[in-house]
Amino acid sequence: MISIYKYTEQEIKAIVDSAVILVDSREKENKHITDYFDKKGIKWATTKLDYGDYSIRIESPAAYRDLYLTDIIAIERKANLNEISGNLTHNRERFEAEFERAKGKIYLLLENTNFDDIERGNYTTKFNKKAFRASLTKFEHKYDLHITYMKDTTASGYWIYTTLTGCLIEKLKQGLF
Repeated sequence: MISIYKYTEQEIKAIVDSAVILVDSREKENKHITDYFDKKGIKWATTKLDYGDYSIRIESPAAYRDLYLTDIIAIERKANLNEISGNLTHNRERFEAEFERAKGKIYLLLENTNFDDIERGNYTTKFNKKAFRASLTKFEHKYDLHITYMKDTTASGYWIYTTLTGCLIEKLKQGLF
């Protein structure tokens, strides 16, 4: 791996502090997340993402181009098990195509649920529990997908921010930009 530049801790902090969280323009009902960003002074912008609902960019301090990490990391958010079960049944081909287009690490944030809610049948669709779990497991392995279950959505904005900036920090430490 070729290292481009070795950043100092101070430079990394400055870059992370100036980073912008990207929110897909098609993302709906995410006010709890954008409110968190606003409350914490986190810069964010709405834009069309090719896949995922959230990513991150580094704004150029000069007249150069911004650096988009959309091909390195993205977060797909689902509001609840009903939404993801619809994606895995009625819209599966479209949903799977989105993961196939993804070029980097993709995370799936499932809100308003715990890991065991599928086994307990805590959703209103008729998706079989065993098929539901098997579909999620297939996606995890096939697309190297990391799934996070978030029962308390007040932490969603924090989780999105720390996941994206954590990736950015590691890439900067590796000297990849």
